[in-house]
Amino acid sequence: MNFCDAHVHALWANEMNRNQEAWRSLLSRGLESAALIVMGHHLMDPKRCLQLIPSEYHQAVDPDFFRCKPLSLQVIRQKVQVPAPIFYLDSRYLTPDTADLKRFALAGYQGLKLLYVPEEDRANGMVGWDNLFGRGKKESEELTASLVEQAAALGWPVILHADLNRYLDFVTALLQSSPKTPFLIPHFGFTRKRMAGLLERFPQCFTDFSSLLPFMLEKPKAYKEFILTHQDRVLFGTDATLGWPQMVEEYLSFTSSLLQGKPALQKVLSGNYKRIHKP
Repeated sequence: MNFCDAHVHALWANEMNRNQEAWRSLLSRGLESAALIVMGHHLMDPKRCLQLIPSEYHQAVDPDFFRCKPLSLQVIRQKVQVPAPIFYLDSRYLTPDTADLKRFALAGYQGLKLLYVPEEDRANGMVGWDNLFGRGKKESEELTASLVEQAAALGWPVILHADLNRYLDFVTALLQSSPKTPFLIPHFGFTRKRMAGLLERFPQCFTDFSSLLPFMLEKPKAYKEFILTHQDRVLFGTDATLGWPQMVEEYLSFTSSLLQGKPALQKVLSGNYKRIHKP
């Protein structure tokens, strides 16, 4: 059965040619497209960059990646085996001085990825913008709102990583401000209850279960119920890196088993993805 991955990071910890065979295997499993999240801008300081990457992913990222200028999309296309990629700009290191999205649109980016961490996120081992940049919460809200406004003007979809337990009001305001912009809130927003409320209220809002496989394995019945209830808004997503293709295999096997025989399976694997993207 064909599938699309809505959440893959264009990062790796070794030579990409070591992973090409695994990605070719995914093509044979039916991989049609993936949303590739690319750091088109980052600090030239590996130690500081890693402070805004969840600690569990540090082993999957080569620190030398951050000692060089960001790779062009042309180079990434040459390095990966992902068909029909949709390139999202990872904006976590943008500042007010570097936040003009027009240059990224001209470079070929097609969407915006926002990692909203105005404060320390201890659960994921990220110091937050306040500690990394000395930026207050209000300034972070203004910058994020500006980026969303620009994305809407460009016709870009937005992947918005935000903990709805902490930032529900701000996320709600963003959704209200751009009613025609597709928003994908990954990881079920870290709370299925609040995520459900947004899905019911905002027709342009979607979600995915990237990074949630350990929790879905513990409580498959609860997660299956949530997915079936919101089957028109849930996308297949993994949070894999380009150097971690086996993660995609694991998610695909689990999802296929969890939703076996259900019409929702094709919606989740590719149908909802194609409502947002045109691979």
